[in-house]
Amino acid sequence: MIITDDTKTPSGTRSLPMTKRVKKALLTLRNQVIKEFGFLPETDDHEAFIFINTYGKNKGIPIRDRTVNGASHRIEKRANLPHITVHDGRHTFAARTRQAGIPLEDIKDFLGHKDVSTTQVYAHISPEVKKRSMNQLENYIEEQIKKHSN
Repeated sequence: MIITDDTKTPSGTRSLPMTKRVKKALLTLRNQVIKEFGFLPETDDHEAFIFINTYGKNKGIPIRDRTVNGASHRIEKRANLPHITVHDGRHTFAARTRQAGIPLEDIKDFLGHKDVSTTQVYAHISPEVKKRSMNQLENYIEEQIKKHSN
């Protein structure tokens, strides 16, 4: 479970379940940090971190978001890739969860939106979702016709 509490609005504070794959990756990283340091480094407010600097003058200190953004930007430039932001990741997450058939209300909660209309901006309806929805409607209509023709 991931708990977010440093958010812009009260609706942003939430607990998020993890997929098995994410949990496994985070536990592996956590164990590597513990193996190297003998413990999980903490900040002054005793908050444990998994993503920490592993060398240099900041060794053992949590990685700052601008460090991650800077590294990401350098990788994108070297690989001649378009710039991708965390915000782009939110859009992708919303679109993919919608494509997977997850209800919009659940996606709203995952993203920490107060209103589902905000989520609709993120969770674009893909052609696959539209097709699946039409198939569901068609199946429903066929069931109703069979049910009422007997």
